[in-house]
Amino acid sequence: MDKLRIPAEWSPQERLILAWPHLREEWGQNFDEARRELRAFVSCCAEAFSQKDSLILLCHSSDKEECSALFLANSVIKVEVEDFWDIWVRDTAPVFANSKAAVAFSFNGWGGKYDNFADAALAEKLADLFGASLLKVALHCEGGALEHDGEGHFVTTRQCLLNSNRNPGSDEESIQRELSRCFSIESLKWINSGLLNDHTDGHVDTLFRFGPNKRIVIMRAESQEDPNAQALEDISRFATQNFPDFSLVELPSPGCVRGLDGAVLPASYLNFLFLNGKILVPLYGVSSDSEVLEILTRSFPGWEIKGLMARAILSGGGAFHCISQQVPKEVGV
Repeated sequence: MDKLRIPAEWSPQERLILAWPHLREEWGQNFDEARRELRAFVSCCAEAFSQKDSLILLCHSSDKEECSALFLANSVIKVEVEDFWDIWVRDTAPVFANSKAAVAFSFNGWGGKYDNFADAALAEKLADLFGASLLKVALHCEGGALEHDGEGHFVTTRQCLLNSNRNPGSDEESIQRELSRCFSIESLKWINSGLLNDHTDGHVDTLFRFGPNKRIVIMRAESQEDPNAQALEDISRFATQNFPDFSLVELPSPGCVRGLDGAVLPASYLNFLFLNGKILVPLYGVSSDSEVLEILTRSFPGWEIKGLMARAILSGGGAFHCISQQVPKEVGV
């Protein structure tokens, strides 16, 4: 297979893949609320499509009856029974160039933290479901570890891809060579590290996002009490130095968002999803939620900005970008 050009995420999408939570022991007291938040998100995503079966909702066989009943009235949503461990399909599904071509990285449970063998096999199963040719890559990587603009500019983090729990002995040049085997890459830029307590080891989709019309979206700390204040300052300098021709959109950070156990959660407004004219933004029930929606509305005219609660979903480790994987309409080979 030739190198793939992955369209920008704000390009038209043919399909979207989501998954239904089933691990009560992982979500604990947040399990039922996470499902309620996910249900609202699924329904909102379905509004971005008109064709039948455009939104693929993966579920375990034990949840098929419930999921089918919840979404029976919506022909856009297709409930698909599949064996999977968790809902973070940004990292476990293939990276699609279109419905007929995709890339699958080697997945090792985010650096060996989780023995989720079913998720390691999910990319190939989904490629088969779509009838897509699949380019398998030996690199240990996840979809959330790479940000790109559809024009060959990629961004990642050293904390993730140079981590000894993924690619021991690798350096920036060897990682870029491996990625260049499958993607058309003009440049690969490196952020040092990510958010506090991010089990993904610094996925870039909570730190730095490209947007249409040469925009970059980042966050700023509102005070030095923000647990990620230094990291966000570093990312602001990184963006200015490496992408001087882009316009910066700065969102306030949600600040210190804690779970039920008091631990700091890796909350980020940047884990939004572009979807066929919509930008679906995770909210956390904090004071900066409304300001974020106002800034995005001003910065992306013509886009429908929709905020949805995601605090319970976040307790599992991520938000809307993490739990979704798009299938672009564009031909990307």
